[in-house]
Amino acid sequence: MDQTEGVSPSDGSPPLLRSFLIGTIGAALFAAIFGLKLGGVAWFLHLGHNFQPNIDLARRLFGPGVVIPHIVGHDGQYFWVLARDPLLLHGHADRLLLDRPSYRAQRIAYPLLASPWRLLGERGLLWGLVITNVVIVGFGTEETVRLARLIGAPDRAALLFGVSPTVAVALIGDLSDALAVLAIVVGIRLVLEGRAVGAAIAFTIACLAREASLTVVAAVMFASPGTFSTRLRDWLPAAGPLRGSARWLVAAVPVIAVVAWGVYARWRLGWPPNSIQEFTWPAMGYLKVWRLKWIHLRGVSDALFSIVMWVMLVWLAIRWVRRPTVIRAAALAPCLLVPFYTPQVVSISLNSLRALGPAFTLFGVDLYADAMARRAVRARPAVPTGSP
Repeated sequence: MDQTEGVSPSDGSPPLLRSFLIGTIGAALFAAIFGLKLGGVAWFLHLGHNFQPNIDLARRLFGPGVVIPHIVGHDGQYFWVLARDPLLLHGHADRLLLDRPSYRAQRIAYPLLASPWRLLGERGLLWGLVITNVVIVGFGTEETVRLARLIGAPDRAALLFGVSPTVAVALIGDLSDALAVLAIVVGIRLVLEGRAVGAAIAFTIACLAREASLTVVAAVMFASPGTFSTRLRDWLPAAGPLRGSARWLVAAVPVIAVVAWGVYARWRLGWPPNSIQEFTWPAMGYLKVWRLKWIHLRGVSDALFSIVMWVMLVWLAIRWVRRPTVIRAAALAPCLLVPFYTPQVVSISLNSLRALGPAFTLFGVDLYADAMARRAVRARPAVPTGSP
């Protein structure tokens, strides 16, 4: 274990509250700019003319003037559908409103969290999807402060949560990625503090928000040293780390939850096919997009984002090899999937940004911690040599 990891400094409630408020207010302003300019709260659904069932539902609930900003819609509309019925009690009806029912329903954590807003009506749910993500950014900023302090990074590193491209895209698209990143940050902090129950809960939320988070859980368990506390009270912020024997609890609980929910969701939806379209053989997705678009100078921005993904993969791999730490393993894990993405991911910039998940935030915090460590070494007074 790196010597800077696992040593928890003082909590500092006022700065943490300030971080929460900064993150929440910043996210609210960012969302308001897009919503006010581009069509109101329904714009965040990103309805598309390519999927008529959701257009018909939106027009029935919100009127014929509901904004339909795209020809090909995006994922926010499906999280909205799931938030209307998160337990899939009307599975056969829900199936007609999801383009890939099994795939969409697997990411239930965010729509389940936002679903109580429907008590305020259908338009209340639209606002609730946005507000939920705004609050998630606030908590994410606060939790990133806690993680930063734990590994020796300054509090300002917490801003890397809100400005992460993954979180920004989730905020303006009613997506679950922000919740997944928040839960991963919390889980890593609790792992470093030796708190197994809390880490298991956090990672379960992350994996039910985005199933690719399982790769982060595997990487953290591979890289984490020592043992964990199994006491339920020990995952609370006020408790100190205790020793125990529940190393595999942190990995087993998320896997069991993902499998159990997947079976339940497929049963409620009538056992639709899995329809996984995101992975293929190494580099084949890039070669196909190269032949179809990039060689003809179409989709240049998408090509640049694909290059960014490969650069992050190589850079993080080198840093982890040089000095393996838990946070570096967690940042590297989603990048290890980069070679396997299909054209559906690499030909759309937003999908490329989402694919890296927590890597942006964790990588930035780790760089900050390194910079602070180097500054501390330079500031250390020279030790005199020889006899006095």
